[in-house]
Amino acid sequence: MVEFDPIPRFPPERFAQVRCPDPSKRKPFLKGLDQLSQEGAIQIFYGRNEAREPILAAVGELQFEVAMHRLKSEYNVPAILERLTYTVARWLKGPEADINALFRLSAVKATEDKDSSPVALFEAEWSLRFAQERYPSSSARLRTRLSTTVLPTPRRPTAMKLFAGRPCRARRS
Repeated sequence: MVEFDPIPRFPPERFAQVRCPDPSKRKPFLKGLDQLSQEGAIQIFYGRNEAREPILAAVGELQFEVAMHRLKSEYNVPAILERLTYTVARWLKGPEADINALFRLSAVKATEDKDSSPVALFEAEWSLRFAQERYPSSSARLRTRLSTTVLPTPRRPTAMKLFAGRPCRARRS
């Protein structure tokens, strides 16, 4: 039996609100976002206590471009992407009162991930430090989640390992 390692997910540094302007395409829009999230191309957050418009989270700008292209080409869904000013995400754990107090800061966006875990988006490192100083009881619970997705990568010899040590011959045309 072949065992698979999960693909690591890195903490996002870019965020954008995405919406579908055509209400009749809402279902394929959400299906496409879910598929992209499962593949690890993007992470999806939803605002707490507001409309459930998805917020895409990515390591770099290219991931947004890929997501928008795939939504249009594979799911035939037009989407509008609006960049957000947040640059740091931290998953929160602790008493609900502490989490809600932290979410009341002006430089913090209250969101949750696909598992309904609370996630705070900060505009910059300074706003994260301010939150840690202001709420020291919950600052220990601010963490970067390097979560994993279930997409497999096989644990078997790769072509590089199979051919390691053998000379590479270039073909001439």
